Amino acid sequence: MMMRLVLVALAAATAHASIASPHPYQEKQPDGSTVTLKIHGDEEFHYESDAAGFPVVREKASGESCDVGDYAYPADARAHVSHIHREFHRVFGHVKPHQGPGYRGPWIENHWISTFRPFLNATDLTLHFGPYVPLLIPWVDIWVGNNSWSYPKRFVPMMKKLLRTDVLYITVSQNAQGIIGKCEMPFMRNIVVLSAGGLGHVPIPLLKGPLSLPKMSNKTGARFSFLGTSRSIRESMCETIQEFAHARQLSTEVCTHEQQWQDHIARASVGMCPRGFGRTSYRLTETIQLGTVPWYVYDDVEWLPYRTLWSSLGFSSNMEHLKQDLHSWNNNQSTLDVKRSNVLRYKDSHFTYAGVLEQIRRFMVAPATSDLECQPHPRCYGSKTCTCPAERAHTD
Repeated sequence: MMMRLVLVALAAATAHASIASPHPYQEKQPDGSTVTLKIHGDEEFHYESDAAGFPVVREKASGESCDVGDYAYPADARAHVSHIHREFHRVFGHVKPHQGPGYRGPWIENHWISTFRPFLNATDLTLHFGPYVPLLIPWVDIWVGNNSWSYPKRFVPMMKKLLRTDVLYITVSQNAQGIIGKCEMPFMRNIVVLSAGGLGHVPIPLLKGPLSLPKMSNKTGARFSFLGTSRSIRESMCETIQEFAHARQLSTEVCTHEQQWQDHIARASVGMCPRGFGRTSYRLTETIQLGTVPWYVYDDVEWLPYRTLWSSLGFSSNMEHLKQDLHSWNNNQSTLDVKRSNVLRYKDSHFTYAGVLEQIRRFMVAPATSDLECQPHPRCYGSKTCTCPAERAHTD
């Protein structure tokens, strides 16, 4: 049975979790039909099922859902998820975290796997994964391989054989090219992708190793800081920042390099965070972890985690509008003070591995309590690169 329902918030009302009512009730769907539902659990954790006992997937009334369609929860979910991961580990169990510049892992995909793997044998998977069947797959480690930047020959045929088109899956991806890679993996609408790289349904932070807030982090440094290469949109961004700062006699250190870059970012008032190869960059999360207000700059699809929350702690500009946005802000210190207080408030709960994993858990089992949000799946992984057929994903 497939249902399309409007999401209702079922938040806890008291400090003590009371047991949900055992009585079934009816609810009207958008098409006018009615369905019999029942709530399971308590105020801290709960989910709904239909008359047959299958969990219900609800969609947000605001239209901000992942828009992946309607799926019945598989009756053989435990056997199915066990088969997927048993076969995967039989062939690719030797895969290790890949190495990046200055960091060797574990990465967000690895943390997702190690955190949720113990629950694959749970009697009731929905208690840990909600209406989704989890795919604990290290996509980017397999794709990078021995610097091959493509999936091994056996991987895609195996996954196509293991996965079904009528099951709602969920997975985490770090690859800027998503789980489809170089069009190797077919786009499957029924896989909800939580993406740190910029191609999926739900933006999550792109993380390396954790950074500690320096003891001396007074904002005595540059007004604007971006320590990095000037490729892509970064050169234009730096020119725009320098023009704005020069007219107001503000100090900048942009499109340059410093050995003690962490100290420089921590002392800056605003850390510029332009997109990298993918739609985001490590610098965005690093800036927040160092206690500085981030200014994210993009050129095609905005890929920000916690979009509703973001405006309270940072700025975001399309490169075409950066100059206008700078003038609208007009160097307002009180705005920076408010945003920095929220940076310090959310940096650990939302921009660390533990914080992101907790947000993912909530997204799956109690979405009304998570700050992660769905957005339309981009067509391409880059603004100028679209090698896969457009019909494989939603339009931007």
